[in-house]
Amino acid sequence: MLNIKYDAENDVLTFQLASKFYDEDIYPFETNDFTVEIDLDEDADDDEDVVSVTIRNARAVMAQVIAAGMPIDLPPTGRQSKKEMVWQEVDSSMIKSFGYAENAAGILDVKFQSGRVYRYYDVPTEVAEKLQQATSKGQFMNDMIIQVYSHERLV
Repeated sequence: MLNIKYDAENDVLTFQLASKFYDEDIYPFETNDFTVEIDLDEDADDDEDVVSVTIRNARAVMAQVIAAGMPIDLPPTGRQSKKEMVWQEVDSSMIKSFGYAENAAGILDVKFQSGRVYRYYDVPTEVAEKLQQATSKGQFMNDMIIQVYSHERLV
């Protein structure tokens, strides 16, 4: 059993799973970016105990997971990637890695050396390819992307 619900208005991800899938070494925790709450419901109506996990500021968690290289989609933000994003680490003093989803929206996610992750919208394939080929990724970002394309900070 796995039940997942995402509340986009409040940016809260909640899921329930059978307790047999729960590792008791995982504890609730809170950071500056997000909160994870875990509740074991031993009074569930069915035959199995249920674990409920609530993640507040879920987009920040998912952005960090993606920035770490795990291919998952973020919750919808109005414009959503339709193809899996492929991340690549780069040798740059400004950028740690970036991922590009080639589709109508042209989503480019960039993880900076600071740890911040930004999503840029409507980036053409040619621009993403030129970023990949640029000798100075930071200079290319400053000249051709940062002030040109609409974006939002994910982390």
